Amino acid sequence: MRATIETEEFQYVAGFFKREPRWKVKCKIDFTNEELSIIRARNLGDLQVYTQSIGTGDDIAINLKQVVKHGIWSVFTTPIDARNFEYELETNTLPALKDYLDASAEVEAGPRTLEF
Repeated sequence: MRATIETEEFQYVAGFFKREPRWKVKCKIDFTNEELSIIRARNLGDLQVYTQSIGTGDDIAINLKQVVKHGIWSVFTTPIDARNFEYELETNTLPALKDYLDASAEVEAGPRTLEF
C-alpha cells in the first residue's frame, strides 16, 4: 500500500458574492494486487475506514470500497484542522488499515487449545 497526501486551499462559494477559504486534504492510495485480493476474498468492502468531513459540519462514514475507488479526502474550514487530519492519516488511519489488511490475509482455521 502506498499513499500520497496533498492539501490544497480553495475558495468555497458560500453565497452570491461571498467566498470562504476551505482546505481539502486528498490521500491517494495505491493498493497492491495482494491487498486488493484480500479485500475481495474477505468481503471487506463494507468496512468503515474513516469519517469524511465535507466542510459544512456534516460527516459521512466512508467504507473500504469507496476508499479503493476514490482514496481518502475531507474538506476543512481551517488549515489547522486540515493539518490534524493529515497527522491522523499518517499516524493512525493508514497504519491501522494496513495492519487490518495484513491480519485479514492470514486467518487460522481449526481448533485452538488454550492452557491456563
